[in-house]
Amino acid sequence: MKYCAAIFVMCMTLASAFPVHAESYHLILTGSGGEPEYHDRFTDWGQRLVRALEEVSRAKPENIRWLAERVGGLPAGADDVTLETIRATFENLAAEAGNQDDVYVYIIGHGSGYSIPPKFHVPGDDATAADFAGYLALLNVRRIVVLNAAPASAGFIN
Repeated sequence: MKYCAAIFVMCMTLASAFPVHAESYHLILTGSGGEPEYHDRFTDWGQRLVRALEEVSRAKPENIRWLAERVGGLPAGADDVTLETIRATFENLAAEAGNQDDVYVYIIGHGSGYSIPPKFHVPGDDATAADFAGYLALLNVRRIVVLNAAPASAGFIN
């Protein structure tokens, strides 16, 4: 009986060392276009990324969040992109994602690095690199991957 207890403890220790169920969460941010050409381009890229995540990567639709600029209405499946909704979405991800999960953040839009601090342009107040640092710090996950495809993104690296 003593050996059964030792084997049970050893099995439970080994089982807890490996994630039973890891998830991937995706946050797509398509910021302010400024002009119709850029708004349409950013929206198209956001839609294509959602499709690729679902169809190619087999990401669960409920694990994909897309925040986009509202110009004449929101694209299907997207919510408004503002500083407030970005923060709220990161807070929700922090509550949902566990320490064995991965979070991917895709930033598509205009940015500026000439002003201090560097910014990602969204309707209303822009999101700064410091804002993103605070949002990412909320996450207690295995891995965070940020793909910043906005111009002047170097200030976001640190």
